[in-house]
Amino acid sequence: MAALAVPDFIKQFQPGFPVGFNPRDMVLDYLQHPVMFKLMMPQVVVIDPQGIIRTQLAGDDKFFDKAEQEKNFRDVLEPLLKEGTVAPVARRKKAK
Repeated sequence: MAALAVPDFIKQFQPGFPVGFNPRDMVLDYLQHPVMFKLMMPQVVVIDPQGIIRTQLAGDDKFFDKAEQEKNFRDVLEPLLKEGTVAPVARRKKAK
């Protein structure tokens, strides 16, 4: 159902990072999860410029607690930015 959910997610949250989806089998293969693995939305995967998965977070993770969400993202991304393995993405301007 990602094809239906992603456009609404982008419209609602206007993330300053790429958002997309792939067929389930392709995702499980790339993330190296077993076929029976239950994927949760959202699924956040931080991939460095060399194509190495640095972090994987699923929608049921405490990481997505609304009160701490921004702090949690900063805690994950800032060390990678300092390390130079993840390039910063420019913030999008909000649509008027």
